[in-house]
Amino acid sequence: MLQKVFEEVGLPLSVVRNGVITHNKVAPLLELMFAEETLVFGDSSVMRWYTNNCYKQIDSKGNTSFLKIEPKTRKTDGFFCLLHALSKDAELAEGNGDIMTFDVYTY
Repeated sequence: MLQKVFEEVGLPLSVVRNGVITHNKVAPLLELMFAEETLVFGDSSVMRWYTNNCYKQIDSKGNTSFLKIEPKTRKTDGFFCLLHALSKDAELAEGNGDIMTFDVYTY
């Protein structure tokens, strides 16, 4: 039902798998972004909080998973949204360099 509403306003939804398969796929890209400091949260204390509530676990087969530090009280929604968005990175068209800025600041 919600999918229909999104499609009516021109926002088609697609399924993104959650779990080891997705996490393993995006882990190298995410690590590169952190290492090269190309992932910038700016003044978003909430996004830093989401990220700091997660840890990376590598199993005996070498598969990477991102998990909550403490399952009940730690919120990680924003970080997992980032993981899911990165899993679709290969499907995005390259930009032409024209980036609109609106002089918006967050505090």
